[in-house]
Order: sequence, then C-alpha cells, then structure tokens
Amino acid sequence: MREQMNSAAWFIFPRACLCLFFASLVQGAPVSLESFQQHIRNSHPGFRIQVLDAQVAEKRRDAARGQEDWFITSNPYYRDEEPVSSSAFNPSELSTYGLDAALSRKIWKTGGELSMSLNYDYSDQTTPLIEFPGAPAGQGFETSEPTFHRHRALITYLHPLLKNAGGLQDRLEYDMRDYVARITSIQAVENQEDLLLQLSSNFLQAVLLKEQRRIAVEREQLSREQLEASRQQRAQNLVDEVDLLRAENNEQLAKQRVVIAESNYRSALAELRVLAGYDEHFDPVFDVFATNAIPDTKALRVALEQDARLIRAIDLESQRLRWQGRALRDGVQAQLDLALSGGLSSGDVTYGDSLSFDQPEYQVGLRFSVPWGNRTIKRELEANELEVERNAKRREDLLRTLESGIQRIVLQMVELNKIIQLNQTQLESSRKQTAEEQKSYEQGRSPLTFVIQSRDGEAQAENRLVESAIQYQTLRLQLDAWVDALLPE
Repeated sequence: MREQMNSAAWFIFPRACLCLFFASLVQGAPVSLESFQQHIRNSHPGFRIQVLDAQVAEKRRDAARGQEDWFITSNPYYRDEEPVSSSAFNPSELSTYGLDAALSRKIWKTGGELSMSLNYDYSDQTTPLIEFPGAPAGQGFETSEPTFHRHRALITYLHPLLKNAGGLQDRLEYDMRDYVARITSIQAVENQEDLLLQLSSNFLQAVLLKEQRRIAVEREQLSREQLEASRQQRAQNLVDEVDLLRAENNEQLAKQRVVIAESNYRSALAELRVLAGYDEHFDPVFDVFATNAIPDTKALRVALEQDARLIRAIDLESQRLRWQGRALRDGVQAQLDLALSGGLSSGDVTYGDSLSFDQPEYQVGLRFSVPWGNRTIKRELEANELEVERNAKRREDLLRTLESGIQRIVLQMVELNKIIQLNQTQLESSRKQTAEEQKSYEQGRSPLTFVIQSRDGEAQAENRLVESAIQYQTLRLQLDAWVDALLPE
C-alpha cells in the first residue's frame, strides 16, 4: 500500500510543481476591477459596435432632411403645329421654342412650398395676310409679328391650411427616424452595460478561483509540514505507521486539489484575457470582503420609474406612436392650400427689348381636395391606438419586472450578508478547533485523523466564506446594472 502511494506521489508531485512553475510564469501585472472595466469600455469591440449602431441611426435620421433641400428643375421644349381655328387672325403655322427652369424647396416649419421659376418662350409663326378691298393681289397687312420673344419670372408660395399644417406630413419621416435614433442610443448603452456586467462577473469568478487556489496551496503546504513532522515522529517511534500513511495520503490529496484549483484558475483567466482583449497575462485583484451600504428599495423604485433607461426607451416609443397617430389623423383631413404668386413678364419681337420685365402679375387662390373613403388610413389608426395601449402595458410589465428584480437582489444581498458573518464565525471556530486538535495529537491524546478532518473543515469553511463573498459582490454588480449605475451615461 505504501509503495503504491509513493508511486502515486512520484506521478503527481512533478506535475504539481510543473503547474505551479507555469503559473508563476503567466503571473502578470495586477489589475483591479475598476481598471478592468475601463479597459473594456475603451477597447472592447462590443462597445464600439453599439456606438456605431447609434451613429448609423443618427445618419439615417439626418438623411431624411434631404426633403428640405432645394430642387432645381429644367424643361426645354419645342413644339410645331398647324392650329385649327375658325378665326382668320390665328396663325396657320406655329413653331415654339422654350425653356422652363425652377428652384423650389419645402419649408418644414410651415409645411409650405416655395418655388421661383423663369420662363423663356420664342414663337415663329405664319399668319394669313389680310387684304384690303380693291388693293392689288398680295398686298395687305399681317395680323401679328412673325416672331416674338416672351420672358416671365414668377415666385409662388403654397401654404397648407388643413392637412399638413405646420409641416407635419413633410417632416414625419424625419421625426420617426429621430425617435428610432434616440431609442437606439439608449439601447446601445443598455447593451454595453450588459456586456460590462457579463465580463465583470467573469472577472469576479476568476478572483474566486484564485482564492480557491490560494486556499488549496496553503492546505497543501500544511499537509506537507504535517507529513515531515509525522516522519520525524515515526522515526522516534512516537506515532504509529498508520499515522504516517494518513499523513502521506493527506498530502497527495492536497496536491491533487492544488492541481485542480490551478487548472480551473488558469483556464478561466485565459478565457477572460481573450474575451477582454488583453495582450498580456494579468492578475485580477479585488477585495472580496469590501461592502457598501445596501440601498433602500423604495428609493430605487422611484429612480427606476423616473429615469431608468429601459423605461425611457418605452416612453420614447409611446411618443413615437402617438406622433404617428397624429400624422394618420392629419392624413384624413381635407387638403386646403393657400396659393400665392407674383411675378414680372415682358415680351417683344427682338430678344433685347423683350428683357424689360415691366409687366407685373399677381395671383391668389385656394386649392381644395378631399379624400373619398380612406379605409386604409382608418385601419392604420385603429392599429396605432392598439399599439399605444400595448406599449403602455409593456411599460407597466417592465416596471414590475425591474422592481421585482431589485427586491430579489437586495433581499439576497441582505441574507448573504448574514451568511458571510456566519461563515466568518465558523472559520474562526474551525481554526481554533484545528489548533486544539493539533495540540491533542502532539500530546498523544488523539489520532492524526482528527487533525486532518479539522483542517479539511477549516478549508471548506474558508471556501464557503469566499464563495459567499464573491456571490455578494456579483449581486452588487447586478444591482448596479438594474439601476443603470454600472455604466452611467
């Protein structure tokens, strides 16, 4: 039996030493949770993705302002005809060359449309000759000049009085995209906070595994010291052979625990290093027993209802739906527009004399049209009202979820705080028990088994204490995330 244990020792011990050696090589610079989180915010691609999502939504919103740009239109034309008419004064042949050019834009503040136009028209015509009675054939007078140049400059403004009053329909697409951009911006921060919470929780888990490795190493060192003492006592015939075998077995088990703890810690740290984007190894440092005052749930509920990011996002969606409903109701109104125009025109048989622009003209009018039926918009309005109601219920449901989550986390923190205090008391008691068991063993009043069991109980108590402390800190991170404090805007 002893030979088998010795062979196992030769198999495990070198590997444990090799594991500890590599652990010393990968030991990097100490990194606190605060610096770890700052590194994530500065360099993690997931954070940049959310920023880009928000920027894309903003650019798409700004693109809708193109509807307010100036538009230039041009219409050159040529027309040749032989007019049909019963009047002897109308031309028998008419050729017209012309160009219509206009500059126009929509005005979102009023919903109106402003346009400025220029028109040039050149006419080349053949008119019948009016002969006088008794005059020689082929003599008479022409009813109009064969060529004529005409110019016109006009400014027109169209102002809506009912539908699209205030530019509601014109800027609707921009307003909808603006709501989407603002909601996307809020959701981007929320996604960033979720990512930060996940990686911070992984950081705390790495700290837990590091502490468990430390406990295992300390336990292995004590078992090795106990084995050396047992060997000396056995050489002096102070203890039985079975006590030495127990000490050897206890040391082998302690070494196995070190190998397992080291493997768990190194694998978790390697994964965390890759996820967090660290180029070099680092040593996570955190005070697991640091505590902060647990906030009052009533104050947290008030803060949630007033300024929680997810609540703000739902409120913005409700505003978007109400604005969309207003636009739909506006769309079923009659179209009544006030049209105002004024300009100057001139014309002459020569191009130079036709540029005088000395003939004013003005016009005031109303344009009216009314939709017939509009079943599509009416159904859209009904759907919009249902969406508004649904979103209100979503807000109520989300508020309940957030409130219940906060109460659950706070209650767990309170209970864990009690458990941590009990664990600390148990650890102190276990240490005292181990000291007494060691004293009894050295005095020959109890077997080594009691010492080993007491030390195992002490290690288990310390592990439970560390696990409870890490769980408490993880809950604290979750609480900060629920109240938007982990990543404040």
